[in-house]
Amino acid sequence: MVKEVKNIMKGIKITLVLLIICQAVIAQQKTAEEITSKRLEKIESAIELTTEQRANIEAILATSSNKLIALRESAEFNREEAMLVKKEERKLIKEELTIEQRTALKEANVGKKAERKEAKAQRAETKEALGLKRASFDATLSGDEKMVIEQARSLVLKKLSKDARTNLSEEEKANRKATKKEIASLLKPVIENHKTELDAIRAEMPEKPKKMSHSSDKKGKVNQRFYRKFLLMK
Repeated sequence: MVKEVKNIMKGIKITLVLLIICQAVIAQQKTAEEITSKRLEKIESAIELTTEQRANIEAILATSSNKLIALRESAEFNREEAMLVKKEERKLIKEELTIEQRTALKEANVGKKAERKEAKAQRAETKEALGLKRASFDATLSGDEKMVIEQARSLVLKKLSKDARTNLSEEEKANRKATKKEIASLLKPVIENHKTELDAIRAEMPEKPKKMSHSSDKKGKVNQRFYRKFLLMK
């Protein structure tokens, strides 16, 4: 009887392991599907595809997306191998397109690169301007306020990649959340003491289009994040 129970328990454990593995595979496939859909959408926003072209290119993107996900999750990630996957993908997609479509897609990509380059330059310019304002703002702070800001800086968390955030344990997530709350609590009195100056600095910063539709409560939270980041700047 005891042996039978042990065998049943062993069978249950194996079933659970298989379920976990299946769920992981399904999650990976879903992620690959989402990546494929998003990238196909970008191509279709630049050029018009026939039904056959769309099906073939979707298959190409799905294959490379799955390969890249597998590489990313591999313990021995090889960047060069990932680049080869991308290179093969571009080659296969190119073969599906007409000369006119290739030209149009290339021009669209060049335009997007130019937009990204311009956006990067604007961010650098904004960062430089903020740095100058932060240096000037420092003169308005009291000695105690500067000490509080230094204390908050010592708690600032290291930025994590998307994958790293996903792999955090519940305890690690809770600790990071608690640290962020502690930083916010430390800086709150400083923000309140200098709200007028901080509001003026915030008003001079360019507003991102996606932020324009925020409700007043959401906008208030966005502003609070800006104030904290500004104060933590060196």
